[in-house]
This record gives sequence, C-alpha cells and structure tokens, in this order.
Amino acid sequence: MSMKYDHKAVGTRIRRRREELHMTQAAMAERCEMSTKYYADIERGTCGMSIDTLLVLCSGLHLSPSTLLLGEAVPDFDSTDISEKIMIGLMECSEEQRQCILQTIRLFTMRS
Repeated sequence: MSMKYDHKAVGTRIRRRREELHMTQAAMAERCEMSTKYYADIERGTCGMSIDTLLVLCSGLHLSPSTLLLGEAVPDFDSTDISEKIMIGLMECSEEQRQCILQTIRLFTMRS
C-alpha cells in the first residue's frame, strides 16, 4: 500500500482546526513559535514540514499526528478519557512544568 503526504489536505485540516479554535494565523503561528508566513504556507499546502514542526503544530492545535496527517475525525475533548486529557495538557507544558507535575504525581502514588 502506497501512502503519500498530501500537503494541501493537511493544510486544510490545519486551517479547519485553527478556525474551530477561533484563532488567527498570526496567533497560531505565535503559539507554535514560527513565522506567520511559514505557518500560512503550511496551511495553504504550498510547503511541507519537518517532524518537529508537525509535533509542534499537533500540540498547538490539540490534535494527534494521525488526525492531522490522515484526516481522522477531530476528537471530542469532552468525551476523551482522563489519560488523553492529561497527555494533551502535558504537551502544552514546559519541561520545568512537566518535572513539577511528575513530582506531584509521585507524591500521590508513593506507598507508605
């Protein structure tokens, strides 16, 4: 089975999700720490992106890579299980914040 990365389809999914989040291209580009022009080019499907950029976009858009690349339905965040909600939240945290969260989890899971 041959699969091809469809820049335009991915760009359309990115635009659709950004609009669902009620964000401008400039705001999303800033969230993802990239230039507005580069973000707009990705959204238009006129350029590709690295895996690192893909992961940053997935975090900013609150989507999984498979949803973004393959077009699976956008998850309903109200019906996702708690583990997925935690993972989505962790993707938005800095490394320092994740370390603090890990320490807190360890406090709650330590056995007497």
